[in-house]
Amino acid sequence: MGMWCRGQPRRYPPPEALARPESLEKVAQTLPASAWRTVSWRQGRRGAQRSRFVRLPVWAAHGWSEHAHPPRVREELLVEWPEGEKQPTKYWLAQLGSQPLGLRRFDRIAKVRWRI
Repeated sequence: MGMWCRGQPRRYPPPEALARPESLEKVAQTLPASAWRTVSWRQGRRGAQRSRFVRLPVWAAHGWSEHAHPPRVREELLVEWPEGEKQPTKYWLAQLGSQPLGLRRFDRIAKVRWRI
């Protein structure tokens, strides 16, 4: 026997059908070691500036717990986790659209913010 609802059809899936949001730290910590790449972004006074990075596509969970439905946009997440650190140290989000941007260039752009 089929089920039918009165009124308008559902516009959004029920919250229980969606993937639960996770913290950026948890996402980074569950990645395999093979996902991380060592990148050098510039020469400094003490030699090459380098660290380990990973780049992932993500969709922000804004309003998830309130069942709000703002437009979702794919963003690129860049995570820095230096060798020897217990957890990731920096995170960057970027909406790149159709721009091709490799990990090394993405990293250099993210690090430019700190140069004087």
